[in-house]
Amino acid sequence: MGQDKAWMLWQGRPLIAHIVAAAQSQFPIRPQKIWINGRASDIEACHEISEYVALDMNAFAGLGPLAGIHTGLLHSDAEWLWILPCDALHIPSDLLQRLMAVALTDHPSTCDAVIVETLPTPLQPRRTHPVWCLLHRRAAPHVASALTQRELRLASFFERLSTRKLTLRQGESIENINRPEDWPTELTQRPVD
Repeated sequence: MGQDKAWMLWQGRPLIAHIVAAAQSQFPIRPQKIWINGRASDIEACHEISEYVALDMNAFAGLGPLAGIHTGLLHSDAEWLWILPCDALHIPSDLLQRLMAVALTDHPSTCDAVIVETLPTPLQPRRTHPVWCLLHRRAAPHVASALTQRELRLASFFERLSTRKLTLRQGESIENINRPEDWPTELTQRPVD
């Protein structure tokens, strides 16, 4: 994209600010605390979300989503960490509740993670989305080990855990912005400082 997607403007606000608002509006379960992981210079420039800042440890800085997950686990004292990508345009309003329901069904002590899975469509096969997930804090040593060994692929990481899947409902999808043609027309680029 040529720039960090989280800071591109949509409806006059950085995309990451929309993600924070969507996470805060989950029903009936709400996150206890929200953490945003990214570059210090970007986060500090956005006063709207500065209270949620969590920076990577220097040893893992720049190592992608797994480093951000590690940072979230370090900052949180909650049993479960809910992870969302910075470019998630439409988050189902009950997604957190549904992830927790899967995690706590049938022997919850054996579940390390729940990842989102979409149903197949005529244009796409069934897909898992490991960056849309719920992670138990008992996975923290596995996250640190993967980072230390530079095994950074999220899909491979979740294969090593006791991972369950939440399959989205028929007609329900999650959207990530990965290419310029994925951006809604009302999305504009971040102004140059």
